[in-house]
Amino acid sequence: MSTQAVKELSVATHTAMDFLGYSEEMIKWRAEIVKHLTSTVNNKLQNLIPYIGFNCMVAGSVGDGIAKLHESDIDVIQVFRNFLCLDNAQVESELCIIQTITADSPPGHTRLNPLELDSNTAAMGLLCFVTEYDLSRGQVFLVSTCVRNFFESGCKALIPYFQLHGTNRELREQQGPSIPSTLHLKIPLMPHIIMACDADFVMGLPYIPSALFDPWIKRDRYWPPQSVCQDIMDTEAYVVPVGASYSENQIYEWRISFTTAESILVSNLNPVLLKVYIIFKMVNKYLIKPNCNILSSYMIKNVMFWVSEHSEPSSCNSPERLINLLQLALAFLRNCLHSKFLPNYMIQERNLLLGKGKPRDFSQLKCIISNLLDTDGFFVMEIEKVKTQIFSFRDSKQLSEMRDAFEIVHMKMHINILNKLSLENMFQPSLLYDVALEMYKNPLFFDLMFKLMNFAKLDIGSCIANPGQFFKVITNVLFS
Repeated sequence: MSTQAVKELSVATHTAMDFLGYSEEMIKWRAEIVKHLTSTVNNKLQNLIPYIGFNCMVAGSVGDGIAKLHESDIDVIQVFRNFLCLDNAQVESELCIIQTITADSPPGHTRLNPLELDSNTAAMGLLCFVTEYDLSRGQVFLVSTCVRNFFESGCKALIPYFQLHGTNRELREQQGPSIPSTLHLKIPLMPHIIMACDADFVMGLPYIPSALFDPWIKRDRYWPPQSVCQDIMDTEAYVVPVGASYSENQIYEWRISFTTAESILVSNLNPVLLKVYIIFKMVNKYLIKPNCNILSSYMIKNVMFWVSEHSEPSSCNSPERLINLLQLALAFLRNCLHSKFLPNYMIQERNLLLGKGKPRDFSQLKCIISNLLDTDGFFVMEIEKVKTQIFSFRDSKQLSEMRDAFEIVHMKMHINILNKLSLENMFQPSLLYDVALEMYKNPLFFDLMFKLMNFAKLDIGSCIANPGQFFKVITNVLFS
């Protein structure tokens, strides 16, 4: 394509992404509302179960606001605040202090040595069940696999509670440190309709590193600004129970996670780079994954961080540059595949490709990326939803307004429900009916439903006769 054609396709794609629900305003709104919901949940947990000592964080695409309603798994980190991991640990009276030992561990990983195991605190008592004495080093370490299994047992113990409310929680196969699960939710008054929600739960311990950020902040960069770098320096990290798959000491190792720092970085991408990031994820989902399934969302996020760091601000703030920036990100990934080294953005020595896939998988991925780059950016038209939005401007604008309005009503409904949740009603079998009532009594909900019925050319009679088909059509219209 000519340079002018690439610019025109970039602008059209940028506009299409707004209509698809990825405008700067909606992304920021989602991120803020998820923070508000998470804060409300944590306050409720503190009031309902004050002795439990943990709070929740929503990470990943949902936490960053770049995933629409029901579009992505929800990544939840449950941070246990009765513990604190430090590089130079000393015993504290109110906290269970854990010494981090990064020597001889792969980059981005650490071993954990709990201090004062013989103390009388309940938290340290729990650790006695998940520690092991390493004869070769003469130290006691937390066994990450045992901790993860212990955490999984706690998740399984909650299944009867979900069944009490007519909901089934299914635990899926382990992926890294997470406990993947699916909630099958029956809609009250419509028992034949079942909604599924996928969530990945990870337990984490807070970690305050002493010098881990130093190499990162000393790098020459265009992005992020120095003020943002300082904000990141002041954040805590986390350790999650999974070791490096290629390490001999895998069972003792914990991965260092920069969830809070990465969330700050995503929120500081400009609107064009945010859209490039989202389209890159779409390219992976629709054009790469069907043929080669080794590229993860986390790898894509790190590629975007590197591209942003090395790009002059003037070269990446115009919608006309969207396709060029997407090509730049794909080219960066291809170079990493050539060298078999994709550096983690925060810990440059950690190779995100290590232990992933087989040599033929990398060759296949390089071939796919090369083929995409050979199209001069026209490959974005192979993403059906983007192509449809570009060629149906009028309908797209109307649907976009309804989709955004529906999402806002839906999320505000969640806030109202959480505000009314108490120790008395959370164990009542009628909880889901109370939740549904909050939705049904909102006049905006029915106003939107009638508008969507009209848009999808559905009549009221068929919707009442077959509500399951109605919700299926509406879901496809809103979130396909």
